[in-house]
Amino acid sequence: MANLLRVLIVEDNDDDRQLLAVELQSGGYDLVHECVQSADKMRAALVRGQWDVVISDYAMPGFCGIEALQILQERGLDLPFIIVSGKIGEACRRVNQIKRAKAKGDLTACVIRAWRWWRARREQQDNQRCTAFPVKHGHPPVEELLA
Repeated sequence: MANLLRVLIVEDNDDDRQLLAVELQSGGYDLVHECVQSADKMRAALVRGQWDVVISDYAMPGFCGIEALQILQERGLDLPFIIVSGKIGEACRRVNQIKRAKAKGDLTACVIRAWRWWRARREQQDNQRCTAFPVKHGHPPVEELLA
């Protein structure tokens, strides 16, 4: 499984969860994923599994993407975190956003670029730790992820 991608999906809508999984699998990756829709289930999944990336809905009943990000940070996990939603501003339904992302450059490609950027940053941090230099943190510009 050279193309293994382990994704934690934080989503309350079955159709959207399935659409995300199908989209990621269509990118040629062997997808291992788990879907959660509450803070407690997310915490349990983070303990249980080793993830490459977290994709979260922004707004769900009783839970939101910002809370999911906070849980990730509380656990001290440094993983790519991507929010997908149709409820930020007056945007269209999530399905339409995913279709637009696919037309612009593919949601899978965006996820993979974020994951590769994160892995490269982690490798750089490890190398810098070995040479006792301070690590500079940052995030790639959105334009790089969508390119």
